[in-house]
Amino acid sequence: MRRICFLGCWIFPVCLFALVASDAFTADVPAVKPSTYAPAKDLIAQVEFFLDRIETDLEDPDEYLEEQQKRVGMDANTVAALAAVLGVHDEEHPLKAGAAALVQHAKGMAKNVKDYAATKAELAKAKQALEATSGGGKVGLAGSGDLAQLMRQVPIVNNSLRSGVMGTRFERLKEKSAASAATLAAIAEVSAYDDSYCVEDDDLEKWQKICYEMRDASAAVAKATRAGDQEAAKKQLDRLVQTCDDCHHAFRD
Repeated sequence: MRRICFLGCWIFPVCLFALVASDAFTADVPAVKPSTYAPAKDLIAQVEFFLDRIETDLEDPDEYLEEQQKRVGMDANTVAALAAVLGVHDEEHPLKAGAAALVQHAKGMAKNVKDYAATKAELAKAKQALEATSGGGKVGLAGSGDLAQLMRQVPIVNNSLRSGVMGTRFERLKEKSAASAATLAAIAEVSAYDDSYCVEDDDLEKWQKICYEMRDASAAVAKATRAGDQEAAKKQLDRLVQTCDDCHHAFRD
């Protein structure tokens, strides 16, 4: 049987696989308040960060090459996942009204990533969604971001997190590190809504367990970082890395 790992790819070569989003077991996923693993302010900060990076990659059509297209694809899918979590968030925050539109237009960027004009137009609409004060719409975590693209993002975000947690700039970078950890937590939560690789009868339980352990470990890193406890943050980062090993044992090809 062919198995594929998605967690832990921040330190191992990223697994290349296609994802068909499924909401087949949405109802079975425990309802956990997003505030317990990813504060809204951190997710908003990361949405703005990734949209700014997309805008930079789209500054010059002549410079919008394969490297930029790949990065925009990753970033757009990440924005979609973050926006989805913001859309179901239990905290009140300024992006609540525009979350559904933000998911839609982030996915639009990802879909049209090779078309400069179309991607640019979707970016403009995504930025407009940030300013929405009414409207809204239904937001679901299932299918909010292509998992393969999200996993390509994981090692990049994790490298930033590790640098902040392990280095001498721990105190200065703690807000940035906490936001990076929130991104990993949100990606893990969204990933739990896909059962594409659950082949055996007991795979679903394993899959969800790994997803939620990654989510909770990421949240613990953020909490320790904000508290200024570097040793505790390192310990929780080790716990986060353990989810990599668990995934490889359970689902690696």
